[in-house]
Amino acid sequence: MSFINKIVNTGVKEEFPFPAKRKIILLNYLCIIASFVLVVYLPVNYFLELPAFFYLINIVGQAIVFTCIWLNHKGKYNAARVFASIFWLLFINSFCLITGEGTGTEYINIVLFVLPMVIFDSKRMIIIFSVAAVLCFILCKFVFAYYSWQYSHHASDALFYWIGIGVVFFSIFYLLSRFKQETLSYTKLIEDQHEQLTEKNEEINASLRYAKRIQRALFFDQTEINRIIPNSFGYLSPHGVVSGDFFWISKIENKIFAAVADCTGHGVPAALMTVVGHNLLNEGLTLHHMRTPGSLLAHVNKSLLLRFKEKSSKDLSLNDGMDIGICMFDFAEKKMEYAGANRPLYLIRDNNLLETVPTKCSLGGHTLPDQVFENNLISLEARDYVYLFTDGCTDQHGGDKGKKFSKKRLRELLLSFDKDLTIEERQLKVKKVFVDWQGTYPKTDDSLIIGVKV
Repeated sequence: MSFINKIVNTGVKEEFPFPAKRKIILLNYLCIIASFVLVVYLPVNYFLELPAFFYLINIVGQAIVFTCIWLNHKGKYNAARVFASIFWLLFINSFCLITGEGTGTEYINIVLFVLPMVIFDSKRMIIIFSVAAVLCFILCKFVFAYYSWQYSHHASDALFYWIGIGVVFFSIFYLLSRFKQETLSYTKLIEDQHEQLTEKNEEINASLRYAKRIQRALFFDQTEINRIIPNSFGYLSPHGVVSGDFFWISKIENKIFAAVADCTGHGVPAALMTVVGHNLLNEGLTLHHMRTPGSLLAHVNKSLLLRFKEKSSKDLSLNDGMDIGICMFDFAEKKMEYAGANRPLYLIRDNNLLETVPTKCSLGGHTLPDQVFENNLISLEARDYVYLFTDGCTDQHGGDKGKKFSKKRLRELLLSFDKDLTIEERQLKVKKVFVDWQGTYPKTDDSLIIGVKV
């Protein structure tokens, strides 16, 4: 049986997908069956004293079998299938026309009709060879009606007939049983893989959920935000479980620093970048004693370029960066400073929106190390509202026509707030508008917005 199994698995490689393996194995099995039937015909030819021509037919049949298996062995799988389909059609129907109607050999065309559906992926090849089998069957029946044969022997007709019918039924039975067996094996394999994937997926999701809690605690602790800036709100909506957008806040003496950052991409890679960005902002503020938003942005930009360019190579290019808007509030002096890298600042005063444009470049990536980020000094008045946001807020597709939310709609939203609306009510309205706008559309990007009331 090991020898038979070796032949059956000829040409099968471990890395092949299951359906490809099945097609190769089934063709090899059918070749073995055909070879066995041809061997059975040898003693029949001898005892019935049939002409030597029948032995030649047997040799040709065995040559076809050997060639199919050899082509599979050489990795020429499609050639083996085409060769088998063509030459079995020629061989069976030639034998059928030689031996005559009484042998029932024409019914083997039923097997040849089914064979292409088993061994081919291409619909075109299935149609060509299945139709060819039907036409061959019709041709045999048509010829039988008008011609007789030199090698038609009544004594052998019945034996040939039952052997032919036996081959048909055995082949069909074998194909169905093999398909059932292979399908059950394939189903079991899929179920096992599905179970493994489910377990792995749950492990990954559990890790991501834990990472989300850590990220929220580090970068978006609403309690800490409200402690440092009492009249403020933040709304974060990540693209996935973890976010590539983050909020940074720190207080030095009577100055409060607050930043909204958008790291390149989203998901886990962007979430890792948030840790880098958060640490660089702390480093600039506490270790290098930088006290202006512009100098902090310059420090983050230069540090990203130094750290990532050193790790880059011809096989690994680290050009990711981030867009950041930073404010430094001095509420005692009624003033603030702002600097931005692709992230603008909106200030609402007396129902008017004043936009301060950022420096038009990102941090890291292809930005020059000595890039200067403009520092803007802004006077504050009572009941001013300051907003920083990432582009995920304005790029989200939704609404009736699947359009972007856009900066225009964001401005209209912020200006629509009643002056007596509390900061908490503004937060709830922002969240509702964003959620309603997205509707059933997929999340486009991480989105983050913060608002501060003076």
